[in-house]
This record gives sequence, structure tokens and C-alpha cells, in this order.
Amino acid sequence: MPDNKNENPGNDQQQRDLKLARFRGWSLTALYFALAIWAIIFCYVAYSFWPYLMEQSGGSALMPSMLMSTSIMTFLVSARAGHKFLRAMQSKIILPTIDLLPFLAIAVTIVIAGQAFGSA
Repeated sequence: MPDNKNENPGNDQQQRDLKLARFRGWSLTALYFALAIWAIIFCYVAYSFWPYLMEQSGGSALMPSMLMSTSIMTFLVSARAGHKFLRAMQSKIILPTIDLLPFLAIAVTIVIAGQAFGSA
């Protein structure tokens, strides 16, 4: 009888693995796009607080420029990785490898933001 779930345990395991892979793919897609949104927020903050950041760095545009450039870089690499995963999920092909560059980029952006804003 086909209703018996114990008839083909290998197929059940394969279905569970497929569902878990799909969940992992959608989760990584959302995570990469969330990193891209955070990068946009950092760009907005760098632009909005540019005079304050210039004042904090003693009139130098180095720190605000670094924050803006790392935010833009984070957006670009995160959006690219998210788009790659989104295409893979929509076409139901094998998931691409995990891209670690967006995580490194957001970490650098956060460190620079911490330095730029100091103890504000």
C-alpha cells in the first residue's frame, strides 16, 4: 500500500534533505539581501552625518569616505550574492557556494563605523 511511510525510507530522507536545502537557500538569500539593506542604511548614515564625521575626524574626510566606500562595497557584494542565490532558488538548480565576502565586508563596515562615530 502506498500510504505506508516505511516502504521507502530512502525517498523520505531524500525529500527531507531537499526541503532542508531549499530552506537553507532561501535563508541565505534573505541574509544576503539583509546585508545589502544594512549597507544602504550605513550609506545613508554616512551621508546624513557627514559634517559630524568630518568634525570627529579633525576636519579630515578620510573616515567618512572610508565608511561610505565600504558601505557601497558591502552593498555591491551582498546584492550580487543575494541575486545569485535568488536565481538559483527560482530556477531550482543546485545552490551556489556560500559567498563569504559579504560577511567580511559588513564586518569591516561596522568596524569603520565604530571608529568613525567613536564614543558618540
